[in-house]
Amino acid sequence: QMKGSVALLTSGDMHEQTRGMVTNILGAEAAQMLKATVVLKVEEIYSVTPGPEAGKRIA
Repeated sequence: QMKGSVALLTSGDMHEQTRGMVTNILGAEAAQMLKATVVLKVEEIYSVTPGPEAGKRIA
């Protein structure tokens, strides 16, 4: 399980970089459908395996 913060970008350098990657990989038509870039900053990671370590923060 991961916990963190999320940013929704609709403009700026990172959004334009994402648009460029989408264009290179999927084509210009796909890039035109791109409305936003989602940035997830992972801040905590917890174990989800069964047993005594379940729920323990691992990072």
